[in-house]
Amino acid sequence: MWIILCYDVGKNRVDQIRKTCVPYLRWIQNSVFIGEITNGNLTILMDKLKQKIESSEDSVQIFVLRDQKLAKRLSLGISKEFNNII
Repeated sequence: MWIILCYDVGKNRVDQIRKTCVPYLRWIQNSVFIGEITNGNLTILMDKLKQKIESSEDSVQIFVLRDQKLAKRLSLGISKEFNNII
């Protein structure tokens, strides 16, 4: 499956969330990741994120598509795609 993951978390947890997502997905903007992922790896990633977020303050949104062909990406301005720099 192909997913879009975005998050809005407290300042002190931003780096932890980013570092958790980098091994699984491609970092394209400050709080946004995209990529192909298996069901098993998505479950692992979600479990890791649950342990790092403060559920009463933070938000992680995951949009699941069958594959990337179902998503059309439109961009304005400069690209902020990162090469998984930690």
